[in-house]
Amino acid sequence: KVLQAIGENPNRKLSEIETITEQEKLQILSGFNDTAVEYARDRTIVDVFEEQVRKFPAKTAVAFGEQLMTYAELNQKANQLAGKLRELGVKPDDLVAILVERRIETIIGICGILKAGGAYVPIDPMYPEDRIQYILKDCQSKVVLICNSELETELSVIDLADHKIWEGAANNPVNANKSGDLAYCIYTSGTTGKPKGSLIEHKSIIRLVTNTNYVELDEKRVILQTGSMSFDASTFEMWGALLHGGTLVLASQEVITDNKSLKEHILRYQVSTMWITASLYNLMIQTDVEMFDSLNELLIGGERLSEEHVRMLKNRKNQVKLINGYGPTENTTFTTTYEIPECFELIPIGKPIANTQVYILNQNRLCGIGIPGELCIAGDGLMRGYLNKPELTAEKLITNPFGAGKLYRTGDLARWLPNGNIEYLGRIDEQVKIRGFRIELGEIESTLRKIDLMQDAVVLAQEDTSGEMALFAYLVSDTPIRLPDIRDTLNKILPSYMIPAHMMQIDSIPVTPNGKLDRRALPEIVASSQHEYVAPRNEIEETLCQVFSQVLGVERVGAEDS
Repeated sequence: KVLQAIGENPNRKLSEIETITEQEKLQILSGFNDTAVEYARDRTIVDVFEEQVRKFPAKTAVAFGEQLMTYAELNQKANQLAGKLRELGVKPDDLVAILVERRIETIIGICGILKAGGAYVPIDPMYPEDRIQYILKDCQSKVVLICNSELETELSVIDLADHKIWEGAANNPVNANKSGDLAYCIYTSGTTGKPKGSLIEHKSIIRLVTNTNYVELDEKRVILQTGSMSFDASTFEMWGALLHGGTLVLASQEVITDNKSLKEHILRYQVSTMWITASLYNLMIQTDVEMFDSLNELLIGGERLSEEHVRMLKNRKNQVKLINGYGPTENTTFTTTYEIPECFELIPIGKPIANTQVYILNQNRLCGIGIPGELCIAGDGLMRGYLNKPELTAEKLITNPFGAGKLYRTGDLARWLPNGNIEYLGRIDEQVKIRGFRIELGEIESTLRKIDLMQDAVVLAQEDTSGEMALFAYLVSDTPIRLPDIRDTLNKILPSYMIPAHMMQIDSIPVTPNGKLDRRALPEIVASSQHEYVAPRNEIEETLCQVFSQVLGVERVGAEDS
């Protein structure tokens, strides 16, 4: 096919030639992406939630510590709050900010905002003040909900700890929304240094948690929320429970980041399902391999998975379904999932979930099976766009050449596997090159984790003191590590350009409140020789050591350093 195209037009660029076969194209478009199923696409979150209230009025909807709230109680308080919000002018597509930590009042607040007809904007109270103020200004919040806290703002503020809020009518207000109205706006980091808000509609959440194919959701589910409300995993956790008559369990940050407390929480509330970031999972499973034994489903993701840490759970031979979940905020939490089997060679990100399509493109041309390209997404989970950013929306949401609606360009590099799963290869805009060689940091991390007594490792590519790109490795072990021994081991396995130039042993890998790797919290590695110092023995050696010390930015270089 390629030769035929060249023969027809010898001046044609290779990038303009389609290399995919018709059979592959048919398999990708009609086979791998055959995900359409019926679901309540015309209903709103409020519709489906109120249906659960009618079915299970006395059932526990939310649990937090000793506090338990039934569906009827949650609905009543949400109705009372909705009345107050409507009095303040909240209507469909209006944004209402909520600055509350994980607690029952948060869930009431979100339900009340939706029942009023508005869309919620979750803001982590731990954010820096400048970020909070930027989001409030950018989203032009009609009202701000807080709970037992203070906020400097000229906007109308409702304190959910004020008992006067709960004195209004408790009946269901008339539903003001359609399925295409906004449900929430979640802010994520932007390349300009300012966060960007993804606008998500009711139907996208309904698509995520109803009649789906990646996890079992029903009235028996007890889902533990581990992420911040400002993290889009909370969409799955909250609505996966509340739109099925299940129970949502909340826990403080102290509980979630402490192995013993979290394990007790899981057992106490008989948690069946939870989601956790890969970094937090690694940290917990290496401390206690029995940590998740009582669960039915454990979804992990947010970052590339560590095969070594996944095997720790799979070797338990328990009933836990371990699922790798991939998806950007712009496509409502999950795009693809993969249930990890007992035996595996690699961990792909899986197949598109129900009513989601994935295309891997190279300059808007379909890539064949095994060919890397940009992962692009279509389907009912897509955001409406970025708030107040029409140029960025137009850049990222393009016309879908393969079907209805838009196509979201993720910036992720991936490829189809022959069985219809997708392998994630990294970020297109963050390809790491050292001395001209393309480096896969995950491969180095995986190799480090296989070394005896090594519990975890993180490798970063960043500039060293000379301004050159270099590899920095952070190592976790219960026993003191001899860095020269680690280097010697790596030299037997990896090419020289993949050996980290700088290494440091640390107590644990730092994570953000959302459970992802906190790069900023990693200590600075001061360049130094990692061998026993041998002083220069003559004038030539002394000159060479001084030159290397200056070039490498190392305080002292010995005669036998290499």
